[in-house]
Amino acid sequence: MKKLIQILCLLALAGFHPNAMASGVFKCRGSDGEMAFSFTPCGNEQAPAPAVVVDQEPKKSRSEELARVDSGIGSLQAQLGAVKKEYEIAIRANQGKGRTDKITHKFDESSANLISQLIDLRQERTQLARL
Repeated sequence: MKKLIQILCLLALAGFHPNAMASGVFKCRGSDGEMAFSFTPCGNEQAPAPAVVVDQEPKKSRSEELARVDSGIGSLQAQLGAVKKEYEIAIRANQGKGRTDKITHKFDESSANLISQLIDLRQERTQLARL
């Protein structure tokens, strides 16, 4: 039972190891015949048997990530500009008809959502730029 708890703890901690996402976990038999788990292939004559296979996505470079974020920022700014333009057209068309409150409320909701996304992307960009 104690051995099972140790193995489960090791597997749980495997997710926190920096190499855990980069490779699988290897199950090896030690020189004393006891089972051991490692992030590196087994060192003995036994061929390593992957116990856990982790799908690997190709890691993007920082410049690729910055380009992705910059593209998202540009897209959101364009959407925000389009929403503002639509709002201005709708306000002009409905001036004096008593419908401007509804139009303003719709604009506020749309622009608040876009601004929130824009803030998130700008924060992500700041973090990427600091790396």
